[in-house]
Amino acid sequence: MNTDGHKIQVTISGYGNNTFIYNINKDILQLLLANSKSKDRINPLDILEDSCVISENICYGINVIDNAPWIIINIDGNSVQLDGLLDASDFEDSDYQDKEITENNLLYFADNVSNLNGDIPESMVAVVVNEKCKGADAISEFEIDSLFDMNNIRLNLIDLDTSSDYSEATYHLGLLEGMEMNLKSISYGGKEFAFSVVNEDIVSQEIYIVQKNTDGEFTSYRL
Repeated sequence: MNTDGHKIQVTISGYGNNTFIYNINKDILQLLLANSKSKDRINPLDILEDSCVISENICYGINVIDNAPWIIINIDGNSVQLDGLLDASDFEDSDYQDKEITENNLLYFADNVSNLNGDIPESMVAVVVNEKCKGADAISEFEIDSLFDMNNIRLNLIDLDTSSDYSEATYHLGLLEGMEMNLKSISYGGKEFAFSVVNEDIVSQEIYIVQKNTDGEFTSYRL
């Protein structure tokens, strides 16, 4: 028996949209627009990188709610594939005695998710990069001191449908193509462990300029 702790790895695999956003000033916008008309056009992301603009994630390339992801929990080198995801909000306390629920599925609470936040300053516009992924792996790793118990693990999600600028500039403009939730973290025993996303198989990339019109509403056009 491992007396130094147990190594846990949760892997969620699936497909969907990998989307991130940049806030840029008008000077960088002009560089992007000039590049789009140039015969020697380069990838707009190279311009953003050269300008030291930092991106923020909107959603990883895994649609966990609609696309039936693969979920594997590895405990000290031994892997178990779960049946899927279940919304724990749908169950009564007595249901958790059913091992088909607690041992074969990763639970989340749809009525207790985080919200997508983020502001786009008035003086700036946004660049939204949307990549279609036909496969990606989200991995969360941690160690525990006692034997692993499926009753203690939960998936934490981020609701993409909010009133924030980031949601208005992506979800509400239809740029996420059906993505409703983003992966946030795994909780176990009261502690939270983030995901890292690897093995993204990106099949296409679309880049949009998003800004407010004279009515104060976000609009987008493809770069």
